[in-house]
Amino acid sequence: MRWILFFGLGIVCQSECLHINLPAYDTVGNSKYFIAEGTNSVQLVTWFRASAICQSVCGQLISIQSEEQMNALLKYILDRGYKNGTKFVTSGHNFLTPSPFKWEALQEPVTYSKWLPGDGPVHSSFLSLQLINSELFMVTSTSFDRYFICEYETAYMKLHKVFKSTMLYTNFCSFVLTLLIILYLIISAFRKRTLSPYRFLK
Repeated sequence: MRWILFFGLGIVCQSECLHINLPAYDTVGNSKYFIAEGTNSVQLVTWFRASAICQSVCGQLISIQSEEQMNALLKYILDRGYKNGTKFVTSGHNFLTPSPFKWEALQEPVTYSKWLPGDGPVHSSFLSLQLINSELFMVTSTSFDRYFICEYETAYMKLHKVFKSTMLYTNFCSFVLTLLIILYLIISAFRKRTLSPYRFLK
């Protein structure tokens, strides 16, 4: 467990993000966001590109965990004047996950949801947010959207993600170690019994 702690602290202390010339994150509720858009000729950005950009500026693609967070984000988007139909990339996807969707930035399953009526989890897809009639809904995506939302990643969020990503490996190692200890005890008990100078007489 000690090496996991040191590794986690190393991730927190040696962030690869650029601490200079950071974008102006806006405080929204208990989080800090900024909204960016694609810069290519068609102004679209892939999920992977958006994720890399957010990480380069000390953030992660946004993850929605509660109705309160969704409502605060909706107000933030409306106040900035985004048009009806606008879609935003999030950290959600369901590639190689047992749950329908998970937040990649948190390494946790999606527990809060507000799907657009008629839409819903589709295998091997991404999760975006779409502004429709002044409401914000979750929608499936093929990875290409114009806008993406970066959420500032605190030291606690980084450490939490490290422990989440190493938990499966740690549990497996603990299981194997337990089996080895049990096997050792069984073999030791058997050897003591067979090597004992005393024998029971029939």
